[in-house]
Amino acid sequence: MSKKQVIGIIIFIVLILGIIAYSKLGNTISDVGLTTVYVATGGGKEDFLADPDVVKIMRTKYKLNVVYDTWSNGKTITWPLIREKIGLGDASIISSLEGNSNVGIHTPNVSKYDALFTSDQRFYDYYKLAPN
Repeated sequence: MSKKQVIGIIIFIVLILGIIAYSKLGNTISDVGLTTVYVATGGGKEDFLADPDVVKIMRTKYKLNVVYDTWSNGKTITWPLIREKIGLGDASIISSLEGNSNVGIHTPNVSKYDALFTSDQRFYDYYKLAPN
């Protein structure tokens, strides 16, 4: 083999390794600087919110890592809107809820949502009027 062929093979191998490394680390690198927001959603939006184009727009254009938790619309009206109510968030708060403690949105250390995305205006209006 000539010197040019060896150099060509080495460059080709380096390019292949670079492509593999980028494909494995590319998502991690692009996630740097994202702000994570938690959104409680009403039913029926799962497919839309999981759409790769929607996720890409939220990440690239708005620099948001959006975590959507699906709630039953009836629960958004009757339960305090905290992540522990659906088994997420602080484990000690979850165990307090299981013991029927009075835990609400103003309880210290609860995992609050940054936004609410109801299925329609009617459930949003119900939520605004709910005592919790």
